[in-house]
Amino acid sequence: MDYAGILYGNDKEQEEEKREQLDDKMFKMFVDGHAGKGNKLTYEQAKWWWRNAGGKPLVVDGRELTVWRTSNNSQIAAPIPLDDLKVHGHVSTNPANGRIYDAGYDFEPKVMAMPQDADIVDKVRITSRNFLNERAIEEHGKGTPFKIVYRYEDKYFE
Repeated sequence: MDYAGILYGNDKEQEEEKREQLDDKMFKMFVDGHAGKGNKLTYEQAKWWWRNAGGKPLVVDGRELTVWRTSNNSQIAAPIPLDDLKVHGHVSTNPANGRIYDAGYDFEPKVMAMPQDADIVDKVRITSRNFLNERAIEEHGKGTPFKIVYRYEDKYFE
């Protein structure tokens, strides 16, 4: 190992450890059928599911996501970090309770139109969403579309 490796650690070893941790977590999610109470579906987890779960639906804790309305008929789920916007993106909610409707994860290129009445914040959100969607399509490669099932009660995560 060179001096940089001694000072900063071995990037290859750290990446391999992260991959193993992701695989372990994803195997548990695959067996359980859900991401776990209090856990959102991250971008890395969604890529794993896309590539490996064969289209099996995944239950996600909807309480962990913030929905932003970008116009009268348009909304996006915007978790932090913003990179995870590539997972949820444009969503629809139940007007009676504000809960996100279940949705497919398919990586077809879908550009969200800019509403005429969009203010600067909405323009930034929609532009970011469209950019991240295109980037995600390029990064994902082959996989199988699956359904994200948003649930809001603890009983779905037992």
